[in-house]
Amino acid sequence: MPMAAFMLFELGIYGLVAGYLGHTRRFNLYISLVGAMIAGRLASLTIMKLAIGLLGIKLPPIFGTIAIFSVGVPGILIQLIVVPILIFTIRRYFDANRTFSTN
Repeated sequence: MPMAAFMLFELGIYGLVAGYLGHTRRFNLYISLVGAMIAGRLASLTIMKLAIGLLGIKLPPIFGTIAIFSVGVPGILIQLIVVPILIFTIRRYFDANRTFSTN
């Protein structure tokens, strides 16, 4: 099955949940990130189960769950390291430029 279709929903949920938890609810960066990752994986799992059911593929129910979480472990670890560094760097850049603004 094409993974791009599943990733579309997963990444969309990442953005919605991270934005909601981080900006609306004002949670810590790591809590927002982990919450978004869990919600995104659950969305991807739901879409995968729906696609498997619609296509009539006979797989044990645990297969999709194991595949979603085990294949994604390296990406999860990379996100937990890289995303906070990027966020702090971007915030520092914009805070420094806002200080020198003449508006």
